[in-house]
Amino acid sequence: MTIIFFDYEGIVYQHAVKPSTTINGTYYANVLRTMVQHVKRKRQLLQNGFLLQHENARQHISLCVLNVSHQNNVEILPHPPYSPDITPFDFWLFPQLKKPLRGKRFASNKACVKAVQAVLKKFSQNGLLHVFKKWIERSDKCITRHGNCFEKKTCK
Repeated sequence: MTIIFFDYEGIVYQHAVKPSTTINGTYYANVLRTMVQHVKRKRQLLQNGFLLQHENARQHISLCVLNVSHQNNVEILPHPPYSPDITPFDFWLFPQLKKPLRGKRFASNKACVKAVQAVLKKFSQNGLLHVFKKWIERSDKCITRHGNCFEKKTCK
């Protein structure tokens, strides 16, 4: 498994999770702390803080994660419950990542991580501004529909 953070310029940080690792709040808080350091090093304009969008998984909203985000001026944007079609990960990153990797078998976890890194590198070369524009459109639709999903295949 890989934990990936990206912004409109590209991939900011990728963390490879070792097999059989449980990702709890403490683990995710440590990953978040490392990611913040990468952001501050790579994105000079974000030295004083930035916004972060992730879903409401327990480890994402644990007290230790909230403490790390507060200490580093990272504002966690609210994520509407039951809206899997909102985050850039769900509507763009995962589908785009799956395409070139579909059907491939890897000899090791390390080989899989390298393959993911190669795909992510291509994403970063082109920039991801278009993804964030789409995210704003989707968020506006969610607000307009009072949090209800809006994709034809997932709506009632």
